[in-house]
Amino acid sequence: MPIVLFYFALPFIKNKDNFIIWAAPSFSISLILFSLMFERTSTFILGYAGLAILLPTIFIIISGIVMKFSNERAKIRNSAIILIAFIASGIGILNSNIVGLPSFRYLNAVNPFLTTQDNLTDSVAEHTTTSLSLSFTFLSVFIIFAVIGIWFIFSRKTINLKIDMRIFAIFTSIIAIYVSSAFVRLELFASVGIIILGSLGLAILSQKIFEQKNQNFTKLIFPAIIIILFIIPVTMPENNTWLNWADFPPSILNGGSAFPQFSSNDWKDAMNWLKGNTPEDAIIASWWDYGYWITTLSERTTIVDNATLIDWQIQKMGYALITNPENSWHILHSDHTTDISTYLGDENVVSFGGELAKDFDSDYLKENGESCKQIFKAEAQNLGVPEQSCNPIAKGMDADYILIYLAGERFYTQDSNIPLYTLEGGGDESKKTWYAKISNHQVSKYIQDDNITPTDYYMEKSTLGLLTPFTIFKYVEPNTGRTFDDYYSGFIPVYINDLKLKDPETDPFYLVYASPSFYSQEPGPMSTVLIYKINHDYNS
Repeated sequence: MPIVLFYFALPFIKNKDNFIIWAAPSFSISLILFSLMFERTSTFILGYAGLAILLPTIFIIISGIVMKFSNERAKIRNSAIILIAFIASGIGILNSNIVGLPSFRYLNAVNPFLTTQDNLTDSVAEHTTTSLSLSFTFLSVFIIFAVIGIWFIFSRKTINLKIDMRIFAIFTSIIAIYVSSAFVRLELFASVGIIILGSLGLAILSQKIFEQKNQNFTKLIFPAIIIILFIIPVTMPENNTWLNWADFPPSILNGGSAFPQFSSNDWKDAMNWLKGNTPEDAIIASWWDYGYWITTLSERTTIVDNATLIDWQIQKMGYALITNPENSWHILHSDHTTDISTYLGDENVVSFGGELAKDFDSDYLKENGESCKQIFKAEAQNLGVPEQSCNPIAKGMDADYILIYLAGERFYTQDSNIPLYTLEGGGDESKKTWYAKISNHQVSKYIQDDNITPTDYYMEKSTLGLLTPFTIFKYVEPNTGRTFDDYYSGFIPVYINDLKLKDPETDPFYLVYASPSFYSQEPGPMSTVLIYKINHDYNS
């Protein structure tokens, strides 16, 4: 984005010689060639990014040639006409649908207000909208130098900085800071802008101070102040310094839970159990967050993982977790050729992007003269025919096990040795609201008004509620410590152990493994992985 804008601005700010005619194409070619060395970058550079670099480069070349044959008065006007023509052509290409729009994530980076329009994107923790307090925590005192840098850039008399350098610094910094406002994960781009502005501010400020004569005290105290400012983020605020942000164990040791300093081997032990106690061709159903850990450590296939770009597959997984066990069993247990529209719901099949079975079958037969036959990629490559998945949104997921992850805290009351629990530590129990939203369920049916506490319906009727081996014991009023049997706004649920699905004869799912934290009696954080076998012999 900054390169594109800078290219379009160059003919208007640097038109005295032929430098940009060969410099800009040289940079563009080197950028594309270097990007092609890397797999993920090459995919993008051959698409929208490549087009975004190519068009401004062509604009610069055409503008340079036109200006070369134009008189001084007409140079700017002619370049402006060419720019308007390029913009109009771009709008026309987009409206004609010759080139489609980028994926939602890229559009969201350009327009941060799109975040709330897609529940799946909004559910990702890394996609949380950036706040001022969080930005200051990340960038800290460098914001001060960035502000000084902005002041110097817009100052004509204080520095000898060429106009094209100023424009590049402004475009890069402002766009970087703007893009970072969409997602927390894009805060990295804000640091790029802050570094450019802060570097200019600090360098020019230092130059100005050390150019002063008879200001020895100022020259002595200035470096000391700068050093102190750089040390502040490492030491302040207490318990929230840059060192604290960096000093935490790998996420697999705490499950990515709300207890960043807690670590255990629960995930490693669970993956070892999967690897040693399940068939090599077993398919594991879980939320996408845990897909990579399951694939790499247990060497088992997952339904969705961190690289899944098919939204409907994630939506189906969310639906299977939050709907009732009957629907979940049919969706998860059925193979990839079985229609599960009845259990997924016709409206969801359509909403997720699929077709109703009868409509798909009749349309396919009409267009091809035969019924659709499922052909996967490997088989299609061997036969030399196109891959065919036959309306997969309405088909089963063919899973063998379902894995859930729960995080919370274990504690004891003064007069009892029975452990009590709070659940809302960043595991699946914390994602139930998103599961409901993503899969088109009515959130209020499953979650209380605090958007955290589960309803009785969730605990007793939903699949995830029944897979959770805990039951609400009491509701606690935080201010007084009093306990109640019914929920009221502001109350906190307290749980006790209660394994509900354990019978391989009668239950659709039954527990086959629970990680060590589940059995521990020690007070403190609990991070437990639970693996249920999908009962293929279950009679619904």
